[in-house]
Amino acid sequence: MKDLGDIHYFLGLQIVRDESTFTVTQTRYLLSLLQKFGFDGAKPVSTPLASGSSMSATDGVPLADPSHYRCLVGSLQYLTLTRPSILFAVHHVCRFMQAPHDTHLIAVKRIFRYLKGHSMLDFTTFAVLFMNFVVFVTQIGLVVGMTDVPLLGSLSF
Repeated sequence: MKDLGDIHYFLGLQIVRDESTFTVTQTRYLLSLLQKFGFDGAKPVSTPLASGSSMSATDGVPLADPSHYRCLVGSLQYLTLTRPSILFAVHHVCRFMQAPHDTHLIAVKRIFRYLKGHSMLDFTTFAVLFMNFVVFVTQIGLVVGMTDVPLLGSLSF
């Protein structure tokens, strides 16, 4: 084994380390998804779901090939790590993974259009050393996790 230095990008997570914190974002991953799925030129929307929208398993026409739908939704699930603003919408479209219809695909595309307009608004998490604990804190000061420092091995800030 050899030390490859500080981690910068791993599994779609951008990790920036300074003197006392780690910053984790997924902006680069999101931008690559927008390009991969052809949403880089899409018109942004202000909300991830249309207001008053409700979907059911029988709405619309069943998709001939649901694998594209599943790939889109799976990518969105991974983005929820740093983007809680899409959690409800992604959960809503995940309910139809078994047999997606065209109306469900339209809802998924709307989530991507929302992300297009909000690509720089990550729910960034900072790891801060505090009284022999590493505390994971969001930009707005919400504590989202904590661990005992000895569990992290030779981590030094």
